[in-house]
Amino acid sequence: MQDWSKAKLAWLETSADFGLIITDRNFIICSWNYWLEMHSGISSRAAVGKCLFELFPQLRERGIDGKYREALTGRTIVLAQRFHSYLLPLPAVNASRDGAMMQQTAQIMPVRDEAGQVVGTLTVIHDVTERVRREDELRQQIAELETVQRISASILSLDLHECLQMLATKIRSMLRTDFVAVFLCDGDDLILKASTGLTTAAVICKSGCRCLAGQAAARRQAVLSADLAGDGLSSLSDGGVSGMAVPLFADNQLIGALTVEAAVKDAFSSNQLQQLERLAALAAVAISHAKMYDITRVSEERYRVLAEELAANVRTLGKRNQQMVLLQEVGQAVQRCTSTDEAYQVVAAYGPQLFPGVSGGLYVYEEDRDFLRLAAVWGDYPPELAGFVARRCWDEGRIDYCRWGRDCALLLASRGDSSWCIPLIANGEKTGVINLVARSASGSAPVWPEDDSNFAVTVADHLALALANLRLKEKLYEQAIRDPLTGLYNRRYMEEVLAMELAQTERTGGTIGVIMLDIDFFKRVNDSYGHEAGDVVLKRLGRFIAESVRKGDIACRFGGEEFAVILPNTLAEAVCRRAEQLRQGFAGLAIIYREKIVGPLSLSAGVAVYPGDATSGEDLVRLADSRLYQAKQAGRNRVVGPAGWQDCCCW
Repeated sequence: MQDWSKAKLAWLETSADFGLIITDRNFIICSWNYWLEMHSGISSRAAVGKCLFELFPQLRERGIDGKYREALTGRTIVLAQRFHSYLLPLPAVNASRDGAMMQQTAQIMPVRDEAGQVVGTLTVIHDVTERVRREDELRQQIAELETVQRISASILSLDLHECLQMLATKIRSMLRTDFVAVFLCDGDDLILKASTGLTTAAVICKSGCRCLAGQAAARRQAVLSADLAGDGLSSLSDGGVSGMAVPLFADNQLIGALTVEAAVKDAFSSNQLQQLERLAALAAVAISHAKMYDITRVSEERYRVLAEELAANVRTLGKRNQQMVLLQEVGQAVQRCTSTDEAYQVVAAYGPQLFPGVSGGLYVYEEDRDFLRLAAVWGDYPPELAGFVARRCWDEGRIDYCRWGRDCALLLASRGDSSWCIPLIANGEKTGVINLVARSASGSAPVWPEDDSNFAVTVADHLALALANLRLKEKLYEQAIRDPLTGLYNRRYMEEVLAMELAQTERTGGTIGVIMLDIDFFKRVNDSYGHEAGDVVLKRLGRFIAESVRKGDIACRFGGEEFAVILPNTLAEAVCRRAEQLRQGFAGLAIIYREKIVGPLSLSAGVAVYPGDATSGEDLVRLADSRLYQAKQAGRNRVVGPAGWQDCCCW
């Protein structure tokens, strides 16, 4: 954890919108952030120093302690909500009344020391309660639509009485209620035509009378009553205590009303009323057709149209199910990605399936320059626009037809075709934009179906969250391998890379050079100008080395004022020349601190080359460091390399 920025760790402990737990190898809690304090009610002071499994014994009962032990072997463990529901038993944000638990996804990652040994665990917990709630609502809506569809299909009878009786029976079963009645209009009267749970043979009421059925017919809208007796709205002499009613319309004409009553108060919710309204819309069509057939033997063509409408509804439900399966598949593919670049390729591969019939581009947001960069394309998306300044692209928080006219860069790139933008926003943070372009052969702007638009927004929400999580993982990894002062790689990363390069060289042949660099008399800089000036010198040297090495070279801060450069596939003479170039180049730098030039400054360098000088990475670094020491002993400001290399100095 020494490689982490203290400021970054402090931010994660106090301001992060996710839970963060750090433990040692014995699972003793070392860090417990404010997010966990707020949601668990356990303060950091009370948690730190305690064993995680003693603080939460449920983790052992559920076998989660085994997952933590797996993390100590070096693996990163992902606990998905759909399999584990939650890691810690924390109350949901809005669980004050029902005691619901917060739904969570969690990652348990190993924490390594500078030597690469696992010294503990890091757990990141995200609250996905709201996302799960939305998914549950979507599944419930699909189930309700399927139920309504089945009922609608079951009442398609040419016999009016059979149709009405079947409707009443199905509604009673669907809502699990006591009484259901179907009224049909006869002039100004509403006549009971079918019922379940009632003993009354016939009921007649005026469409304007004070009862559930009459009120629904008169107002031409649904009516909900928690207390029929108190409201004086009972439609049935042996009816219930609470109820709801909806009017029946066919071709914009009132043809009757549906009444549902229960024997207890507050039996129905507004959601059930909406469900009854949806069913009434389809039932009214079936009732109207049955009435017409009884009177005029409705034509086969009209019946075919009704069948096609129902088939279209079934196809819509089937399409929605396919979309949900595809979205789940895409989500799993993105979760398997180890970098955002890999995730962008997944989006490009699935783009034609997610957005059929349109081409598209995924733009990712780069906050440091307020820029949207094109990261992935599919279809025949116009390639002219590789990126642009974001500006007004965040004004719309939902999918919308492009409104910016000639001023919009994306619309210009689409060559006049219709263009839609869907912002990617996760946890309130901007992630990017999906731009979709539809071609129109006729020249008129094509209209995207509402269902497809809603699905596109759902896709955007899932992608935004997945990409945001990947970005966070990349940032944490980058912080773990970078020196916070100079931005160069740290010693731990250098040792890992050197080991891999040596293994590669052993298989393929070749050489690897190592340059160890040290600032001469650096203590004088700190003593003369202060430690801030020393930091300025170190940062300037780090930038100078990064700008001077080749793309394949690895520049690192080895420690203190000592730096290292690894040069794969480089001969000894070339490594020494590069070291001399760095020495001379640094001597020519003018480093200014508080309007004064710091210095003069110089570098000493030691060079070692594999396989001529050493057979292991440790020996190679040790020899280069020893030659650096020889350069210091010989008077500094020089390069000491393998035998045969002429030492250089600059006086």
